Amino acid sequence: AWRDVDPDTTYVATEPDASLDDIFEATGGVPDWVFYLRPSTAFLPSGLRSCPVPTVAWFEDEFRYIDVFLRLGYYFDLVGTAYEDARRVFTERGMDNCRCFNYVTASWLFPERAVDFHNRPTDVSFVGNSDPRSARLRGLKLEQLSRLAVDGIHVEVRDGIYLRDMMRVYARSKIVFQHSGQGENNLTYRVSEAMSAGAFVLSRRPAHVGGMGDNPLIEGKHIVYYDDFDEAEELIRHYTTHEDERRAIVDEATRYMEQQYPWVRQIEWFVDECVHNIPYDFLARRHARLARFGVDERRERLDYALYFILGAGHPTSARTLVEEIPGWETDIDARVTHAAACVAMQDVGAYTRDVRYFIAQGVHPLALYNHTAVLFSQREHLGRENTLESILLILRRFERL
Repeated sequence: AWRDVDPDTTYVATEPDASLDDIFEATGGVPDWVFYLRPSTAFLPSGLRSCPVPTVAWFEDEFRYIDVFLRLGYYFDLVGTAYEDARRVFTERGMDNCRCFNYVTASWLFPERAVDFHNRPTDVSFVGNSDPRSARLRGLKLEQLSRLAVDGIHVEVRDGIYLRDMMRVYARSKIVFQHSGQGENNLTYRVSEAMSAGAFVLSRRPAHVGGMGDNPLIEGKHIVYYDDFDEAEELIRHYTTHEDERRAIVDEATRYMEQQYPWVRQIEWFVDECVHNIPYDFLARRHARLARFGVDERRERLDYALYFILGAGHPTSARTLVEEIPGWETDIDARVTHAAACVAMQDVGAYTRDVRYFIAQGVHPLALYNHTAVLFSQREHLGRENTLESILLILRRFERL
């Protein structure tokens, strides 16, 4: 996918379990600094704790994963986030290395052909995760949005499309509906991608818009906000029928993207102001941070395993890491993580053995909660009465705890 949109860049593939030393050897030596852009695969190289150059991470601005990212953040000398709320959570948890850099207008994706501002058959579109298990509140709003089709408004809601395919949807849309999925509402990078495609962006009013320096988006000039869906519906009806007003805002947004604050300038600012200002004693600071959070080889394996289960969807890698911990069978935290990996792998036998162990110990609330969730998800298979009986037993254990 990346080669398709950026064919002039050279890519070097590595093994999934490559260490930083392996990567340095493959890419020609130790670089000035390391940038880890969270991938969608189980790839998190070992050697971060002792890396001799500054390490920078950009995970993903998804609040559903913030507990996972908090367990990774202390390995890096700088963690970037587009959300002021995420930076605040990192700081409150004792991190000294998180900076807010708002890249919501840093899109380098542009349509494949010249933008046509007039011939747009879709009145309003949305592209993004609409799975109700992870974006329930967003899903409710998308259901309301879809119902506008009854009144002849052409609505397109798409899930699971990215990059060029996403831009094609935006390029044929008059309005792009923006609604972040978790946490307090924030703008996402899809704002700039829609603007680059010449679409009018209608967004739920963000809780905070930090990290944009002297070039903020101006409400009513570059973007239009709504506070509730009734207002959004009214604005959709207005701007789909008043093309001159919609076009005036689109023109300003396009000018902002192409001239006022193009993405290259934003990346330069991030490198100059954030990366190049990492303190010279970064290595000592990193070691002190890791010591403050009690990170050793065991904790590192558990942190990586948690990420592989929840953030990357690769439980096999997580299980392998846990089983490398000496005495993991009697280590309650390791056993609970192992159980989570076995659930994801659908290894019922191994999961059952893990459950029997940590229920017998009776001292781990998270393990009991996880098992309750598993039981509930399997209620049709187990039988509702058996499921209820098992959950009531767990509730009594919670009371004792």
